[in-house]
Amino acid sequence: MQQIVDALGVSYGYEIYKVYEGAFSPIDLRSMYYHLRKGVELDEFALVGMKEEKGAFTWGDFSLRRYYVLGPAAEEKANDDLHIIVKTLGLGYREPKDYVDWVKFLKEKAQQWRQEFVVITKTKKPNLNMLEGLDKKIISAVGWFRGKKIEVKELDSLHLEIERFLTN
Repeated sequence: MQQIVDALGVSYGYEIYKVYEGAFSPIDLRSMYYHLRKGVELDEFALVGMKEEKGAFTWGDFSLRRYYVLGPAAEEKANDDLHIIVKTLGLGYREPKDYVDWVKFLKEKAQQWRQEFVVITKTKKPNLNMLEGLDKKIISAVGWFRGKKIEVKELDSLHLEIERFLTN
């Protein structure tokens, strides 16, 4: 699925599903949504927005589309064959910077990770493995956001706090 999101730039679940079935093999829609949710948890994908679409869908008159881009932990890239399949399906690449407010997204992630840091460190016996895992996520995200030319002071300071906590 990382390859598909890379080929599309910004995409929503059902669109990813259509490309997956065209490029690979049949997949259960629920399974695909499970993997998208899991990918968000692992920072392979970033959920960057939701939009209600009105229309004549088989399940009703509206659909809530969740939009995804590749996240900091994504490793796979689309190959030429996949780009051809995307075009054959009448789809194209959407430039993420045209759809995502990266500064707002960074602030939300920084707030989420700060809350995680507080929860981990407030326990009587903090789980250092969890804290190290959080720090790895932050380090990965710092490089990812810098690649998008986004200032990462909030993440840098959180990383330093975690480092101080781990060395004490």
